[in-house]
Amino acid sequence: MLTRAFMGFAGLSWAAFGVWVFVRPQALAMASIVSTGATGDTELRAIYGGMQIAFGALIIGGALCAAWRRGVLIAMSFLLGGTFSGRVIGAAMAGEASSYIVYALVFEGAFLAATLACLKATPSAAN
Repeated sequence: MLTRAFMGFAGLSWAAFGVWVFVRPQALAMASIVSTGATGDTELRAIYGGMQIAFGALIIGGALCAAWRRGVLIAMSFLLGGTFSGRVIGAAMAGEASSYIVYALVFEGAFLAATLACLKATPSAAN
């Protein structure tokens, strides 16, 4: 039950962020993520909008469908782990971490830790 609740919350969080950025890609300017034209707006909508919405939908699917749950938790582990490690390495390469990067690391790190805990608590089909 706790895993389902976490996944529902995570899915809604990612989907809501995706919708927000899809509708207003310029909202990311507060974090120094800016577009200089239509191509940039399209990319922000695709990656920060569409992909985040899809990630949220996948997570919600895992919350609702027991047969998907473990596979979705594995996918979440890889995607969150990749994003988290990319931010850490990127900030180290840049020699700084803005407040946005620190917030994102805390948010993604917490979700990654919770995902790994849920994955450990979710039996595989082979068990």
